Amino acid sequence: MDILSPGALKLSVSVSTGAKIGALFSAIFFIGISLFMILKIERADGLFTGGFQIFLLPPVVVMAVSLISLLGLFRFRAGLQGSVLEVRGAFTRRKVDLARARVWLDSFPERSRARDRGLTGRRTRHLYLFAQEQGASKVLLRLRAARGFLPPHELTALADAIESGYRPSPEAAQAAALLRRLATDPTVRIP
Repeated sequence: MDILSPGALKLSVSVSTGAKIGALFSAIFFIGISLFMILKIERADGLFTGGFQIFLLPPVVVMAVSLISLLGLFRFRAGLQGSVLEVRGAFTRRKVDLARARVWLDSFPERSRARDRGLTGRRTRHLYLFAQEQGASKVLLRLRAARGFLPPHELTALADAIESGYRPSPEAAQAAALLRRLATDPTVRIP
């Protein structure tokens, strides 16, 4: 299955076009500064004549992080075809059959500020769907779009895919029920 195949439901999990443009300009800025620093160091010290320069390491790291982040931002996609969920990242493509996999929902602790490492005690409304087939790696899907949760038809499609197979796990039934509740009322309290 390919995420962009005609029968697949493309999930609205990627970032907006405006965020992609902003990230692109930011990456161009950081890569430009890094290249400028590398050229200055090369001219001042003779890059290849004096051996490895430790001063080259920070700009090279900044360039690599910028490029990898940008690649991940532009390549991130998720799609659902039947009961098979596919999540594509910068360098990975993971598939899981939601009808056969262990499925659960979870949220993460909220932090009070970016610089403060302290937890507030509340859970965020950033729900994540986890799915893992036996012997395979875990697939993570963030259930948020740009302005709230995924659209109702996508949440219902995920719930249908989870319930399409035989599964004795109460976690999966609870996950499907919560997805259906979120599809009808996005302000529902998350347990």
